[in-house]
Amino acid sequence: MHTLDLHLTLLFLGSPDTELEAGLVERAGIVSGQSETQGFTLTLDRLSGRPHARVSWLAPSRPPRPLLDLVFRLRDAAKECGAEVERRPYVPHVTLRRWAACPRPRDIDPIEWQVRRFVMAESKSSSGARYRVLHDWPLPMPGEAGG
Repeated sequence: MHTLDLHLTLLFLGSPDTELEAGLVERAGIVSGQSETQGFTLTLDRLSGRPHARVSWLAPSRPPRPLLDLVFRLRDAAKECGAEVERRPYVPHVTLRRWAACPRPRDIDPIEWQVRRFVMAESKSSSGARYRVLHDWPLPMPGEAGG
């Protein structure tokens, strides 16, 4: 498999054991195959972050409904497998930098991201800067075969 540098976390599960991972892989495949699960365009148009955590990120000012639906379906699937799921509200973002001054929140020129798949990945380093893809699933765009 390949590695990622930038990503948007849908669901954080820590380090699942082998049995939990197998259940998650099976259920993520089911979620991916549902007709209502589709690809979408994610517009990253806001630079922000968390000052106390010293993290800067890009985020959508308006998260698209298909993204939120995918996150809710994956959370439900993880709960069915017995995984502990975060209870905090979901805040979609792409981390740009850690251990840096947090920028003043502001709008930026939009970056359009065609989201056509989602993956299960694990952190490859203690910095969390690189991720190894373990599994991936397609998200057909509306109007495409299977979408």
